[in-house]
Amino acid sequence: ETMTNEIEAEARKYFERIEGFDGVLPAIENGFFQGEISDSAYRYQIEIDKGLRNIVGVNKYTNPDDKLKIPLLRMDPEGYKVQATRLNELRKDRDNGRVGQSLDRLRIAAQGTENTMPYILDAVRAYATLGEIMNVFKEDFGIYQEPTMI
Repeated sequence: ETMTNEIEAEARKYFERIEGFDGVLPAIENGFFQGEISDSAYRYQIEIDKGLRNIVGVNKYTNPDDKLKIPLLRMDPEGYKVQATRLNELRKDRDNGRVGQSLDRLRIAAQGTENTMPYILDAVRAYATLGEIMNVFKEDFGIYQEPTMI
């Protein structure tokens, strides 16, 4: 029970720090969570490097004779051309009027408070591309830029 109380006290302190930003959204905008994640990852790596945290195969029970060979991912140089051709054929063969209408309905839903999922599915069924669907959201909401922590 004492350990539970200690954990609760630490959690309360953490919540108080977040409230010090006036809530979660301002804390996100100020990079609080990004900093916490970064600090935690740094501490975790230091623990591994100093041997305070053991990870089998990384810093514990390793086999020095084992030379791990990781195959490199090689991209087919023709892959881009194949995908671009398929995309061009799709845009030529689909009902572009239906695509435009479905994207317009999605845009209207995104500007309001309506659930956008049915409109996304309608756009997909009309063969709108992921890029076309995402552009609707980019036009309305912009692109999120995570604050940079230095």
